[in-house]
Amino acid sequence: MDISQSMDEWHVKKNSQIHPVVKAFVGFVLIFLYHIPRLIHAGLLVSYAYVFNNIENLTANPNEQIKRAQKLLRSRHNYVLVYAALELRFTVERMVKGQLLFKDKISNSTWKKRDPIIHAKALRENDARVDYPYEIFFLAKRINEKIPVGTYKPFPIEKVKEIDGRLGDLLHVKDGPNFGVSTDPWYKTTRSYLKETANYLQAIAEDNVQFFAYAGDENYELVVKDVDK
Repeated sequence: MDISQSMDEWHVKKNSQIHPVVKAFVGFVLIFLYHIPRLIHAGLLVSYAYVFNNIENLTANPNEQIKRAQKLLRSRHNYVLVYAALELRFTVERMVKGQLLFKDKISNSTWKKRDPIIHAKALRENDARVDYPYEIFFLAKRINEKIPVGTYKPFPIEKVKEIDGRLGDLLHVKDGPNFGVSTDPWYKTTRSYLKETANYLQAIAEDNVQFFAYAGDENYELVVKDVDK
């Protein structure tokens, strides 16, 4: 056997015995010199962000208003129900009025009103198609294809009236609940209704492409979407 070859084999054998120990020692030292300081630094960043950057601003975005209402409804406290109802009331207003932005024939007097039912009626008088769901496609004429743009989901006026009326009753309570009595059934019923309403509005508001923005453009096509009854 070649002497140099046997020496190489001896070094390999020796290194294979030493390396695991060295690696374990280096790894142990790095826990204190690198990993723990890094973990502490990450914890401080999270703590700083929670304390100083945890600001929830008042916004007019229906999706954010719904999320704020849902967050309030996760609280066990009963007093938050009024504030959740207020958030959802604003949501209904802005969802309906947001549709009017695409309509030029709405009068200024109608636009300035704050009643979502009036806005919902005006929208339908201006465009009867608003009560039907649509799949919206862009007509790519050069390649002779229809490219899906999104889906329009209607907010039926009957539902606008029902939610607006019920939320109005909750925000202007006259008779019913025994305020201060946490076991009063009114609280449970109200919380359940608000959760259902928040989920309903969220389903309509999310990814809802307003067809009015494309309906007058010859490059777009509206296809009535089948809805399961």
